[in-house]
Amino acid sequence: MQTTYGKFLPEAAKEDLGRLYYARVYRVGASSSTRGFRKILDAVTKTRTAGFSLKSLPGANVALVEVTSKTLLKEGQIEFPTAIDMDLPFTANKSNIDKAFTGATAKNADILVLIDVAVARTLRDVHTNERVPSEFQIGTRKVPNPDYNMAQNELNQTMFALQQANMQKISADSEYCYGLGCLAKAIGQIAAASAVGKARRTQEEAMATLAATPMQIDEPVYRQYEFNKTTMVSTKVATVNYYVVDRLGKVYFKDVFDVRDEKEFLVAYKLHARDKDRETNLSGTQTEEDVAAFESEEVEVKLSSILEQFTAKSAKLRPLPSLTSIRTEILKDKNTALTAYRSRKFDVKPRKDDDRFNRVVVVHNPQGGLGTGFYIRDDLVLTNFHVIEGAKFIDLKLFNGTETFGKVIAKDVRLDLAVIRVQARGKPVRFFTEQTLPLGSPVDVIGHPNRLQFTITRGVIGALRNIRSLYMEGGKPVRLIQTDAAINGGNSGGPLFMGDKVIGVNTWKIVATQFEGLNFAVHYSEVLEFLKRKGINIHTES
Repeated sequence: MQTTYGKFLPEAAKEDLGRLYYARVYRVGASSSTRGFRKILDAVTKTRTAGFSLKSLPGANVALVEVTSKTLLKEGQIEFPTAIDMDLPFTANKSNIDKAFTGATAKNADILVLIDVAVARTLRDVHTNERVPSEFQIGTRKVPNPDYNMAQNELNQTMFALQQANMQKISADSEYCYGLGCLAKAIGQIAAASAVGKARRTQEEAMATLAATPMQIDEPVYRQYEFNKTTMVSTKVATVNYYVVDRLGKVYFKDVFDVRDEKEFLVAYKLHARDKDRETNLSGTQTEEDVAAFESEEVEVKLSSILEQFTAKSAKLRPLPSLTSIRTEILKDKNTALTAYRSRKFDVKPRKDDDRFNRVVVVHNPQGGLGTGFYIRDDLVLTNFHVIEGAKFIDLKLFNGTETFGKVIAKDVRLDLAVIRVQARGKPVRFFTEQTLPLGSPVDVIGHPNRLQFTITRGVIGALRNIRSLYMEGGKPVRLIQTDAAINGGNSGGPLFMGDKVIGVNTWKIVATQFEGLNFAVHYSEVLEFLKRKGINIHTES
């Protein structure tokens, strides 16, 4: 009937017929003991095969709930979304695991299907990385203009033509005539004069063309270089745990469904913006943005594809346990996924007995510069003058991620030191106070070289130096500690630790090809005297 009369029926009537057909198929040959999810799936399949559509199921409340771990989502383990295509007439909801068992949807469902994405990762497999020679424009140079020579030759030819026309006119004017012959002479003179006029106009046009043609033109200058053409396959792999709670059939089913999607890309890397054959070199390639878009777009999985396993693996059906047991099992699977994720996650943290990082801060100059500082009191941070130069208020960041701000309250240009009163409290360092530094002792630098925040480098005490200040003319030399501990832009103002005590404030290095490992920090004695002059009291006891 659906095949014959379906095209004449309104949608509501077709839906009603589909529900009636489904109900009939579901009841036929089904006792209360055999009714359940497998029977529902079978009835849905037969109803659709008969040509009927179903938007909802009569006599059975089937619900789908997604319970993917929030931790995995938050920590980026689920690298792309996995969308469930609801090609079956079920109600779908997203929920956390607690609400999945206590919410109205779960409580009222005869059949509860729980979907948990355990893993969704992207992988790149680089097959080839071809280096392609090309050229890019670096500028222009002046070269003779071939059009100018052509215009010059054209002018010369018109001048010669005008000269010939004038000679012909002179010849016509000087010709002797008599009687009717004078008429012929007059006609010749008119023709000669016309030829002269035409030749003169042609010459004038040639002169105008020559005047408008530059003697030299700009010719592009190219430099050879290489860019990369990389062939790669991006693969998206997902593992989906799913659980079927069949209250009608009084059974429980658990299984895993794997999702895989891959695509090949040819990406041009390091192609210069002024490549002379840029369009040709880009032909047939994609961009890194294209790859990233593919890797982040959702993978769609048909619910019917997942649940086909339910009907095919009847041996895995178990008697329906309590919801508490099911919840415990799902949590166990989640913890397994989290454990697997954390086993792949690599991190670095300070040793438990090393809290020096918590005393160091990032110092942001509003003008764009970045340096290092450290707490000398719970509300005061010490840094270099050249780090905060030109600013009155400073932004800072602590090791725990807290952001705060402060105001410069003291500075000394010669020593390259400055003190900032900060809003967020911190843990102050302890200063070394003995008279003698042991030469060759190991020292540590904590700072942010090249904006790589909270980096630690190590060296030894190389020497004690008295050197004229780099930041002002005149004045006494500055007492400095020489070390080979690596110091680079961003380390300025940071502490030089010997053990757990500060012996200096990193300030500058010698940058030259013939030198290496000559870095300097303001000696702790200079620092303590500076603070004392500014009326800043700090704790210096061991």
